[in-house]
Amino acid sequence: MQARYRGPLAPVVQACAELTFAPLPVLLDEPPADSPGTRWWRLDHLVDDGMIGPAFDAFRELRGPQQISAAAVHFLKSLARELIFLAAAGTYLSERSAELRPDVVWLPADERNLLGEVHVVSPRVAVRDAHAEPGTVPVSDEHELDEWTSVLMLNLFGPVIDALSAHTRVGRRTLWGYVVDMLNFYMLNPARKRGDDLDKAWRRSERLTTALLAAGAPIRTGPRLFWFEPERPRGAWAVRGTCCLDFRADPEHGYCITCPLEDDTVRRTKFAEAFSD
Repeated sequence: MQARYRGPLAPVVQACAELTFAPLPVLLDEPPADSPGTRWWRLDHLVDDGMIGPAFDAFRELRGPQQISAAAVHFLKSLARELIFLAAAGTYLSERSAELRPDVVWLPADERNLLGEVHVVSPRVAVRDAHAEPGTVPVSDEHELDEWTSVLMLNLFGPVIDALSAHTRVGRRTLWGYVVDMLNFYMLNPARKRGDDLDKAWRRSERLTTALLAAGAPIRTGPRLFWFEPERPRGAWAVRGTCCLDFRADPEHGYCITCPLEDDTVRRTKFAEAFSD
C-alpha cells in the first residue's frame, strides 16, 4: 500500500523505507467504503457519535489489558501511534507535516466495535520552502512548521483524550503524556537507526514538543534523554515523562526500562544490555 503512494508524503514514506521500525498509517487517496462486517469510522464521527467508550470497552475485553488505567493507555496507543509517528518522522526526516485533521483519519470497526488499522486520506502537507507542489502548504521555517503540527495534534487528539478520560476516569495528563513521550521517542528512534547525532535529534524533538505544550497539551513531566554509555555515539536512549501504567496490569513484570519510576542505576544496566550493538 505504502509502496504505491505517490502523494506529497512520498518523501516521508521513502525516508522511512530504510528504517526497521516505521509504523506509518495506511495512506489512501479516497475514503474507504463499508463492507460486510466492517464499518468505517471517520475519527471526528467516532467521537461525536459517542463511540470512544464502546470502542474502548471492546478493546479492553478482546485485547486487554483488563486493568483500566493500563488499558486506557494501550487503547490510545492503538489509535495514535501511527499518527504520532507520521508527525514526528515527517518533521524530522523530511521537514514535512501532514494536515492530520480528524476528518482525514479513518478506522475500520467490526461488529463488536473493535477498531482496526489507522488510515489517513489525502491530507494536505506543510512543506518548508515548497514550490507550488500539488497538495502542499508552504511554511517559512521550522518554527512555523512546528506551530502547524502542534495545533493539528491538539485538535486531533484532544477530543479523543477528553472522551477516553471521561469514560475511564484516567487523567488527561496521563493520556497526553503518552502522546508527548512518543513524539520525542519517534524522532530519537529514526535518528539512532540512521546514525544521526542523538543530542541534536533530541533537541529537535524538544522544540516540537515545546510547541505542542504551548498550544495547550497538558502533561506533568516531559521525557528526557538518558546517556547510558556516554562514550559511545549511540549510547543513549530516552526515559518517558509519564508512566504507561503497564505495571498495574502485570505487577510481576515491574517497571518498563523507559519508565520514569525506574531507578537510573538499574536502567543504565538494562539499556546497555538492550542496546549492545
